[in-house]
Amino acid sequence: MVEMYFDKPTEGYHFNKNQIKMLEDMYKAKYVGAFCTKRKDGTWHEMPVDVFYNSSPDTSKGHKNYFGVFYDHMNDTVMITDATSAVSEKMTGVVANDGEVIVSGYRHDYRKSRDGSVFIDGGRDYLRSVIGANTVGVMVCEGVMQVVVAT
Repeated sequence: MVEMYFDKPTEGYHFNKNQIKMLEDMYKAKYVGAFCTKRKDGTWHEMPVDVFYNSSPDTSKGHKNYFGVFYDHMNDTVMITDATSAVSEKMTGVVANDGEVIVSGYRHDYRKSRDGSVFIDGGRDYLRSVIGANTVGVMVCEGVMQVVVAT
């Protein structure tokens, strides 16, 4: 059996590698990836946010461990939001032949493994992948993607 691993994302949905690094330094946080968050009605937003993890947020100000940053095109401004919902539920990952686990973070987020053996698409809205692909349950724990259930 090949050891499973995740490829750490460096590019965000809204921000490039340098901007991600700047946000990590500014908020003493680490970049987790681009994921959709839940609406108040329990459905998933169409547009993802770039999710960050801070191990010691200022809870006196209502801050949480996970926050999302996105660019609001209508108002031409950067926004920050609670991103706890983006990582609070299990996601489905697909395991490539070389052990890489890939996850689709939002609707139409088509991802292909580095070795080209599998793909995944659909985020939390639907699952599209290779027939017979090895799927696993994935959670984000303290800012790190982890396999929690092999299916």
